Amino acid sequence: MPGIIGCLSNTGTTKELLLARKMMAYSRKNKDDKLYEDAFIRCTRTHLNVVGEKKTPVNLKHILAWVEGEFYNIDQLKVKFQLQAKSEGEILLEAYLRQKLPAVLKSIDGYFCAVIYDSKKCTITLITDRYGIKPLYLWEKNGQLVYGSELKCFLSFSSFIPKVRTSSIAQFLSFGHLSGSNTWFEDVVLLDASTLLTYDIKEERIIQKIRYWSWTEIKSVSISSEEAVSRLVELLNSAVDKRTKNISCQHEFSLSLSGGLDSRAILGAIEEGENINAYTFGHPNSDDVRMAKQVAKQFNLKHHIFELNKNNWLNKRIEGIWRCDGAINCIHLHATQFQETISSISKISLNGFAGDLVMGGSWIRHCDQRISRSTIQDIIGLDDMINIEDPFFNINKEDPFFIDFRVRRFTAVGMQEIKEFENRLPFMDNDLMEFVYSLPDTYRYKNKLYTALLLNAFPKLFSGIPVTGFLHTFQPERNYYNVVLNQIDKIWKKLGWRQTDFAQYKSWTKLEMKTFSSILIKDESIIKNFFRDKKFISNCFLQKDPLKIMRLLSMEIWFQQVFNQKYLKTEELNIFYKDQKFI
Repeated sequence: MPGIIGCLSNTGTTKELLLARKMMAYSRKNKDDKLYEDAFIRCTRTHLNVVGEKKTPVNLKHILAWVEGEFYNIDQLKVKFQLQAKSEGEILLEAYLRQKLPAVLKSIDGYFCAVIYDSKKCTITLITDRYGIKPLYLWEKNGQLVYGSELKCFLSFSSFIPKVRTSSIAQFLSFGHLSGSNTWFEDVVLLDASTLLTYDIKEERIIQKIRYWSWTEIKSVSISSEEAVSRLVELLNSAVDKRTKNISCQHEFSLSLSGGLDSRAILGAIEEGENINAYTFGHPNSDDVRMAKQVAKQFNLKHHIFELNKNNWLNKRIEGIWRCDGAINCIHLHATQFQETISSISKISLNGFAGDLVMGGSWIRHCDQRISRSTIQDIIGLDDMINIEDPFFNINKEDPFFIDFRVRRFTAVGMQEIKEFENRLPFMDNDLMEFVYSLPDTYRYKNKLYTALLLNAFPKLFSGIPVTGFLHTFQPERNYYNVVLNQIDKIWKKLGWRQTDFAQYKSWTKLEMKTFSSILIKDESIIKNFFRDKKFISNCFLQKDPLKIMRLLSMEIWFQQVFNQKYLKTEELNIFYKDQKFI
């Protein structure tokens, strides 16, 4: 993922910083900003030059700012806070100088990370967006400091010695991803959502670390379900409009179109007449592809289908592990081999990211209750590194925890692995989110509100075309004829008589077991050294557990890339490792 990389002058050389930037500049399309350096810091950025600031740092007096990402409500921010600024960086600098930074950050609708350097005070301020979608990592130890948008960047600094955090292995094996601020390396943290952190260079310490926003700020509203549907239609239309219009970037956009509800809802909210390219990836016989084809044909979309099959599904996934810092199971890097082609279609993609959770209430187990350990145990299993006592989650809703645990640390990582184009996420719009979580959970439970919204606002998209998970058309009420058919469909799927999933990973993985075992069980394997039971990995193969095997494989490939410089195929990565040695 394009982003920011910086360090204190006593921590890394110019060469090391430029090597770190090169590691992030995975796409040939990336544009490298000019390196800034003085007696105290070095900082730079690489980006696709599609959205947000075209050049950094942005400076105002003695303050400099680097921003990766974009704001969708710059005009509203200017009016609300009486700012003269015209861009993301200028907004942050003016807010900083006028001592309004926390208040302004709280109101920003967008996905970004940022760094502010005050050359007079000798301070560095690190910022993450409200939900932590754009990552920013930090290593701070004994007066040395490195920050960056990708974990791999730290490997270019000779002052940083990567040591695996063993607790991360157990967590990854359980969930297929990490949680909270946890990373693969000791002493490196991923900054939390809504973080505002200031480091004093001369004092060699963090002098401020706050959450500038929290879920507690959302208050309940009293409104009927019918009124809620009307308001949500307005907010969804507005969220999509902000991400397709009235922004500095006028690139043609595309839509990631599946057979489900979320991408179709976005399509419904796009103003008629827009030039839309849609793309779908999956097996040709899957529900996603079949239903997406129907939608594309009915609405005259330019539709591109990228086939996943048993022969090509592994293509570029090893490189994908490197691109995402080994942060999720590579079985979930569905778009990795198609991203360059997608970028030739458009530079910006609208994505139904988190729509099922936010709108559909798919993770709700107990309505209008704060997250509890028993709920976590029921859904994902407990983990000592999961902190549910964080005041950030002090709201009588369970979803905020899962937005942080699952959306930020799993779903977003799959998106961050994409290096060739930018994604925009209408369902994470601030106004939409605040309204949704001000409503009673009973409205959203089991898709009630979402169903009513979709069939009321976009009947053409849902009344005649089936949806993934439903054998026949999507219905607002419990239709017993369809209930019976859907039960029959489940039996067919279980027996393997009908393929519905967009990818048959379970069966495809079994075809590669010999290859995977040769990687995981050989003497040079790194991951096996972290298990007391020397037969643990062999037993996973005996049990034929494809999900666990793919998690083990993802960790092994990542560790080999980091410590032994293996499985690195690109010229850029080979150049980086040419003169580097790790222990």
